[in-house]
Amino acid sequence: MLAEADALIHASPIHDPFPNAVLEGMAASLMILGSDCSGSVVDRVDHGVNGCIHRAGDVQQLAEQIAEVLRKPTLVGEMGRLARIRAEEWPAAVGVDLLSRVFCPQDPRAGNERVALTPSEGSAPFRLPPHRC
Repeated sequence: MLAEADALIHASPIHDPFPNAVLEGMAASLMILGSDCSGSVVDRVDHGVNGCIHRAGDVQQLAEQIAEVLRKPTLVGEMGRLARIRAEEWPAAVGVDLLSRVFCPQDPRAGNERVALTPSEGSAPFRLPPHRC
């Protein structure tokens, strides 16, 4: 299904902590049109670069973004290519490694520290609270 698409629209009007559909779309080289209530949209989409972010519930803004894409179809391919590059910066192994260092530290003293998670320069870090395994 994703292979036949040109873009992925994730217009969630409510908080969605980290929708996998967005990550799957990016891995499939799809530009993303997503709401600012979706964690993976806010975390991975660079507005105007690999997709577009609209205010949750703002149907007019989303419609304008869709219309812009329809007016400039070359954007779809380029943004999709850049979405794929962004997805490749976060392979599953990186996520597993980062989360295991946070939730299952080798040194019990490390569990008291908060760890900033970021895969590369320019990415916005986020923090998770320590957890005891």
